[in-house]
Amino acid sequence: MVAQPIPVPRFRAEHEEPAWVLPLTEVRPAAGRVSVRTGPGSDGDPATRPRPTAANLPVQCLLVVEDGRERVSLTLPMRSTPVDPPDTYYLETPGTVRGIRLAMRVSAAGQGTLQLETNYTGLDAAKALSYARFIAALKRMEGRFTVSAYVDGTPRHLVTIRLPLPFEEPDRERSRQELRFWEAVHEVARETGTRLVCPPEISNADLKGLNVVLGAIRNGWIVEKVKSFAIPPTEETAANFLRVVEEEGGVLRSLVMITEHETYEIFGAEIDLGTCVRHVSAARMLTPPDEIRAWLASDPSERGVLTSLWEPVNGAPVTLLFHEWPKAAAEELPERDVGELLSRMGSAPLRLDAGGTLRAGGTRVTLDSIAAASGEGATAEEIANRYPVLSPDDLNQILGWYLRYRGPVDAYLARRESEAERFREEMEARFEPGGLRERLLARRGARERDPDGPEEEWTI
Repeated sequence: MVAQPIPVPRFRAEHEEPAWVLPLTEVRPAAGRVSVRTGPGSDGDPATRPRPTAANLPVQCLLVVEDGRERVSLTLPMRSTPVDPPDTYYLETPGTVRGIRLAMRVSAAGQGTLQLETNYTGLDAAKALSYARFIAALKRMEGRFTVSAYVDGTPRHLVTIRLPLPFEEPDRERSRQELRFWEAVHEVARETGTRLVCPPEISNADLKGLNVVLGAIRNGWIVEKVKSFAIPPTEETAANFLRVVEEEGGVLRSLVMITEHETYEIFGAEIDLGTCVRHVSAARMLTPPDEIRAWLASDPSERGVLTSLWEPVNGAPVTLLFHEWPKAAAEELPERDVGELLSRMGSAPLRLDAGGTLRAGGTRVTLDSIAAASGEGATAEEIANRYPVLSPDDLNQILGWYLRYRGPVDAYLARRESEAERFREEMEARFEPGGLRERLLARRGARERDPDGPEEEWTI
């Protein structure tokens, strides 16, 4: 996949969800105030045990948003405070609740207001995701929002509010984006075993690291478009660079770089993805060769670290291959089933047609043709020029997928070549091309001897 930013704007966690005070209509409060048992009570008649009301006492509540198809719930402590007029009461989360504040003022007349605020700073990914999922549901769904208090382990209804609430569409879309963001953060935390805690500000560097790690754990590869990159070579590698540059005129074909511990930082936590192999189909060295020669000729005990600078040729992307990811790839799929490999280890714009041939998207271009062109050293742009129906971005994804799963895909291509060769042999045996040539020569000789003779009837 081509590295794409996760669609969420840069934001400060403490201002992630602005305070909303929304007018409510068609509110259905509980018929009576809920009582909650606050202690073990006496050993006498249960009716004599103290059962004060929930007023000013935090009570565990179940908050549910549902529309008949989907149900999203959240459990939070809330307290009920009677206010004026007498038939109105106030529900709110206490100050001890971190991450979300919810307050409702409701009346028996079916009117009220709702206030909603969030502050995810200091919350781990799982908790932030649960809040983001609930808020996105509260903003997008038709249906109802209910609040119930747990009494002796059983939820007792407090209030029901009909949805949708009067949020503006841009705010609904913002919540949808933030939900996708926290789903991605939670996936990274879960798959890598890393605790990710929301910082006060989520930076562009956090988003970039998140995108790369997400691509690695989902697919095992990612494609990046870069203007230039640096390589700190060893003495042997530097000498090889000079030799190849002198032989090929400054351009290296199929340049490969290996990092044993590829590490990315997200929210201040380092995530080690293990070995990473970077591959670029063609790159030009920008460091002057004389600079490398001088470094090689210097005293090893006195010289510093050499860094060679390179640029991709014709915009060739850099493919990052993470061989330890995705984890499912460790259970290598049967080589004969490339279709299952594609479906389980996508994503690339490839499809398996009815005849078992891998083709690019909705076109007739085969993976065989693309792999052959890549083997000749062609870049994605050059291959796109050969096949105008394919975009360079699609080709980048296809080539990245091919590099990541080269073993099984090469086996598939070898089988295709073997099947094609067997088909040619069967056709040659069926139509006897040697006998056909002899008969054609005999027919030509007969025509030359008797040009006016009758036409010969013959079949192949």
